[in-house]
Amino acid sequence: MNEVISEVTSKKKRVPTQLKQLAEKRARIAGQILRFQAKVNQRGRVIDSLSKKLEEAIRDRDLAINKVAFLSIELQHCDETIKTRYPTINPANIDPIQGTKGGYGQSDSLRAAILSSLMGAKPGFLSMREIGNFVIARCSLVLNNDEARHRWERNSLRRALQKLVDAGRLEMIDGRRENKLSTWRIREETQLSLSQLPD
Repeated sequence: MNEVISEVTSKKKRVPTQLKQLAEKRARIAGQILRFQAKVNQRGRVIDSLSKKLEEAIRDRDLAINKVAFLSIELQHCDETIKTRYPTINPANIDPIQGTKGGYGQSDSLRAAILSSLMGAKPGFLSMREIGNFVIARCSLVLNNDEARHRWERNSLRRALQKLVDAGRLEMIDGRRENKLSTWRIREETQLSLSQLPD
């Protein structure tokens, strides 16, 4: 706008009021276009990110549906076998293992698997990834992708490790301030039960 007005004034003519108004209006409109275009671009990136998450959620859901169907058939076979061999037993009375993050069942079993992994490395330290690898293999956990694994590590595994630290069973070296991996190891005085010993 200033360039337009300067061009007119350079010819030593008075800037017409209408031109000045039009220039100001155009400048405002152009500024609004830039702001809204930036919003379009930003929202577009959000939509792309949400679309990817939606696709992953749909894939995970479909995998879960297939898994439920497959396991339901296995469950039916187990029930039929139990009824055939042990007619007095009602399979429906057998409580499911409530392992929402995998196959380790109750949280005590998860902590037992952690202690077992660290006892095998004693007196050395292990990272969360190394401990997680042991627990996943020992408990036959099914984590469908890297995001599911990271979520499990951040929530269930880290919580269980912290409880063991708080209980005095483990000691931790926190490497996050130095951009290093945090590591854990068994405290020297920790004694494991027979069920917690490494296989």
